[in-house]
Amino acid sequence: MIHNGNIRIALICNMNNMFSSVCKYLIDSGYDAHLFQYNTHPSHFDGRADSFGNILDNRIHIINWTSPGQLLTYSTDKIKTLLHDFDFIIACGTTPAFLSKAGIKLDLFIPYGSDIYTYPFFEFTYNPIYMFKKLYFQYHQRNGIRNAVSFMMEKQIDWVEKKAKSLRIKGDRFNTSIPMVHLPTYENITPNELNNLSFYNKYLDIRAAQDLVIFHHSRHSWKNPQDKFELKGNNILFKGFADFLKQNANIKACIVTLEYGNEVDESKALIKELGIEENVYWMPKQDRKELMMGISLCDFVVGELYNSFNLYGVTTEALQMGKPIMQKRIDEEFTNDYNTLHPIIYADSAEQVSAGITSYIKNPGYYHQQGIEGRKWYTKNILNKFLSIIDKLIKDKHAVESKE
Repeated sequence: MIHNGNIRIALICNMNNMFSSVCKYLIDSGYDAHLFQYNTHPSHFDGRADSFGNILDNRIHIINWTSPGQLLTYSTDKIKTLLHDFDFIIACGTTPAFLSKAGIKLDLFIPYGSDIYTYPFFEFTYNPIYMFKKLYFQYHQRNGIRNAVSFMMEKQIDWVEKKAKSLRIKGDRFNTSIPMVHLPTYENITPNELNNLSFYNKYLDIRAAQDLVIFHHSRHSWKNPQDKFELKGNNILFKGFADFLKQNANIKACIVTLEYGNEVDESKALIKELGIEENVYWMPKQDRKELMMGISLCDFVVGELYNSFNLYGVTTEALQMGKPIMQKRIDEEFTNDYNTLHPIIYADSAEQVSAGITSYIKNPGYYHQQGIEGRKWYTKNILNKFLSIIDKLIKDKHAVESKE
């Protein structure tokens, strides 16, 4: 019999703070889980940026083997020593390449984006030394992903799926998402913990001054992104919101958004052009625990309005806080993977944004219940399912090793 406390799990790379919550849930389940963060990540990707208590004390470790350019000359002995006592490895980012070079098989690959649709593929450069380093890295990134025991990725847009398919991944795929927010962290927060936050009072002031607060913390990327996967549709929201304000001048309404993304200036210019500057609050890029308190005080959250996705950071954070979500999602693309989907306010045009806001204003109780149902859906279909998958993968690995 396997005792969870005897199982050591390494979660490597905390891009988008996506593994800090997973680490905490695994600890809650009795596993000895540890979070390995890249030394190149910004402070808001630190596990402590998503925590109030001390659950991750002595479980966060910083690693310096992160850059594709390092791989060729990096000695893998340190990696082997570091991970020698771990029974199960979950990773994203450049980690598959470093594990491949070290001869360590990845148990579960959970990509965040570019690690599966950019890193493994050829990109030309005129510098021959840099080119060789890139080819070396790309080989090992492909190899590490291809030979992972399993990988987890919810269905993506077609061209990402084609990229993933071209890698010929041997492991079993789980078409689901991960629990990116640790709900217990945001239950029973003490007044002292709230007082220690930098932006909570500002969010309280906004809430008190407005009849309607819309929270939109997606990156600003809508005009000239590096690739179409990065299109968030922020402009669609602002245009629809401007139209709503014209039709509802008596309602005090605002959007709260972040100075986050490559096209913040473009968004500010559009907002000025639309004449809604006084109705948009710009907040600094901030830790998740700050964001979650802002979300807790809003009426609903707006996610991505250009591409059709089901779950990602923004929607997960909204679901866990029991908030309604406005997003673009073509349901037929996801019904094979879930019996039901979380409720949404559908929008992919300015007209639909305006209509969606109007619908919320007319029947807030209906959408409040939608938020509650969304949270229940997430617990059942994502959190519980994820933990069941991890338990099974670990048991399967233990059974194989016992026979050897």
